[in-house]
Amino acid sequence: YYVEVTKNENSFETAPFLLEVPSYISNKGYAKTMNVYPKNKVTTPTPGKDVNELGNNDSGAKVGDQVKWYLKGTIPADIADYKTYEFQDTLDKALTYDESFTPVVTVGTTKLEEGTDYTVTKPGADRMFKVTLTKAGQKKAAAVLKAADGQTPSADEIGDIKENTDKPPFIEVEFATQINA
Repeated sequence: YYVEVTKNENSFETAPFLLEVPSYISNKGYAKTMNVYPKNKVTTPTPGKDVNELGNNDSGAKVGDQVKWYLKGTIPADIADYKTYEFQDTLDKALTYDESFTPVVTVGTTKLEEGTDYTVTKPGADRMFKVTLTKAGQKKAAAVLKAADGQTPSADEIGDIKENTDKPPFIEVEFATQINA
């Protein structure tokens, strides 16, 4: 069977696929029930966070060192329709936000522009660092996702992914802190 799902109020458009019926399972016989879960559309973003480089989950540093952080998120299929797409990170008390480093936001290999595509909220008393995509930024992310045929890293892959490419792209926020004395 050729299966094609189109977007409606209860589903998201996915790439067409072939389903062979009956399906034979080795050493078990023919499947009596088949469930289909198209995997190429993400409707809920999955976050990830790395330190000093993409794919690195821990790192040593000493007092006064600059530490770079990478916040990552998968791209939901309907990101252009999101009311808000935002990254938030509460800084540990041992860290100070590094004002000398300008945050960098990319979607795949596309660099977004601060003010036009996203806004940055620097940590205050709440120690919360935020990056919020504007509608223009969300539209750019949607275009990058569309160019990648709707492919974005899976929830399992986003945690350890080491490179942001155009196939599969994700949203990446790079910022820096310093280790306090």
